[in-house]
Amino acid sequence: MAQKQARAGNLSKANQTVCSVLKPAFGHDTLHKLQEKTPVGSVVFDKQFWLTTDALDEMHRHDEWLNIQEHSFSIKKIGQYFRNCKPLSAQNADGWRGREHVGWLFTDDDSALQELLRTHLILPNILGDFLADS
Repeated sequence: MAQKQARAGNLSKANQTVCSVLKPAFGHDTLHKLQEKTPVGSVVFDKQFWLTTDALDEMHRHDEWLNIQEHSFSIKKIGQYFRNCKPLSAQNADGWRGREHVGWLFTDDDSALQELLRTHLILPNILGDFLADS
């Protein structure tokens, strides 16, 4: 496992795998601990102050937003995010997290692939274009 992680460029994960003692991921009190960390609340969102779809579309056409989009959501910034973000998902069977699967895509100079990921996966989620019109 450590060799696979090191070949993928994730040296800190490889070091952690080699140096750590594996602990069982599930115990008799795991479910209770997870329930304490995840408070149960209302899933109904208050949309009173949300912008309408037309207002959002208008905002996205302004030069100020286009500058923010180009600066804050550039390929370089997206790569930095995936390399430094906290792991917010569970590990898969091999011990990898989602950020580790995506992060290596932004480590090399394959700008064509990176631009496709940015244009067709990341920006639509930011702009809300991923939902079908109802």
